Amino acid sequence: MSYLMLFAVTAIWGLGFIATKWTLLDYSALWSNTLRFLFAGLIATPFLVYFKSYKIRGKKLVGALLASLFLLLGMLTQTAGLVYTTAAKSGFITCLYSLMIPLFVMMITKKSYNIYFWGLLFQALVGIALLCNLDLTQFNKGDVLTLFCAFCFAAHFLVIDRYTHFFGSAVEFNSLQCFFVGVLSLPVAFFFEGGVSLAPVLTLNAFFDASPLLGFILLSFFSSFVAFGILAHVQKFLPSHSVGMMCLLESPFAALFGYLFLKEELSTMNLIGCFLVLISVGMIPLTEGKAFKRLRFFFSRKAV
Repeated sequence: MSYLMLFAVTAIWGLGFIATKWTLLDYSALWSNTLRFLFAGLIATPFLVYFKSYKIRGKKLVGALLASLFLLLGMLTQTAGLVYTTAAKSGFITCLYSLMIPLFVMMITKKSYNIYFWGLLFQALVGIALLCNLDLTQFNKGDVLTLFCAFCFAAHFLVIDRYTHFFGSAVEFNSLQCFFVGVLSLPVAFFFEGGVSLAPVLTLNAFFDASPLLGFILLSFFSSFVAFGILAHVQKFLPSHSVGMMCLLESPFAALFGYLFLKEELSTMNLIGCFLVLISVGMIPLTEGKAFKRLRFFFSRKAV
């Protein structure tokens, strides 16, 4: 069930790429991110009142603030990086968080991972590279910023894994996260780009069109409030490295929705990349627990 829930999360985030493009029709990338979480924070406010989250202290407050900070830094550096690098390289470098997560866990806890996991992760990253039409002929400061973005997203996964257990409800954890990211984003957006008009969002007659209003509904409610809430819940039951690997499905979903809604073309290499990611992610459950023991026995000499 946890893997199925993550599958739904990646589908929502894949659609979020399309929604982001709709918000960019009238807003800069920085204000798009800011308004996304401000609206998500407004949606979360009744839940914060219900859970009496204004009383939280100690590890709960630390966890929510750290998760919010890393998520905000990840999005800001990804946005800044896109000014200097290509979307293809940004997409691939961002996905390196899936590699950083197990590496960080190994450094912190001395935990080791089996060879099957590393093989599937490598195959998935090759698939992402094909899907992004990756070209690494030049490396610039935009790529460095995006690499830091991947680091922040990896840290965000690990913070959730560490602190979400202190919350009785993942809804409360994510409500705090959405609220804090929105509040922290606002002064940054004002400092770098000044004020902004909400007129495009208030155009109700464009509700069913490809508009900023529809984009923010998808991003704020589904991608931020719902999807991140499910992610926090799932990380109570699944290890962070498996969750990070599963989240790579976001890229194939983004390509699929781009093809359906934006008429973006998919080459043969893109389709091969999608296939590699799907196969890799689909086999991740086999590398955990009893399933891994059966897999190892199957490939051992005793099974021959």
